[in-house]
Amino acid sequence: MLVRNTFLALVVLAYGGGAASVPGVADVVAGSTAAASSNITALNDVGPNRFGIEIGTRNGAIIAWDSSLDACRNWVPVAQPGAHECGHRFKIGSKEWFTLEGCGSNMVVHLDGHLWGRCVGAIGEFASPNEATISYKLHCQ
Repeated sequence: MLVRNTFLALVVLAYGGGAASVPGVADVVAGSTAAASSNITALNDVGPNRFGIEIGTRNGAIIAWDSSLDACRNWVPVAQPGAHECGHRFKIGSKEWFTLEGCGSNMVVHLDGHLWGRCVGAIGEFASPNEATISYKLHCQ
């Protein structure tokens, strides 16, 4: 039960729209205990943002991009190689200033000093045409 509820919480955080919006998860939530369902609701109340932010690396530097856009053409720098990613301001689209907070524990994204979203680990990498490999590190929403 704990593993299933932890998975559901991560899915809700990653999709931001609630368990009911993720295909197949609503059926699992319906079979969960009332306590697990209320925990998922509380996590969903963090804020359904209209887009996600991916955090990754490129040539050792920390970068970010809107998860609905192509990372190869739409990444922005967050921190130089070897620097810690927390506390650096970055801009995504027309929104400024995002910062990563909570390094060493639970990572979150702030927008203009206010909680914007929570982050979960993400694993993967891809090669951009004529560019370095981009690796995923976090998905935030």
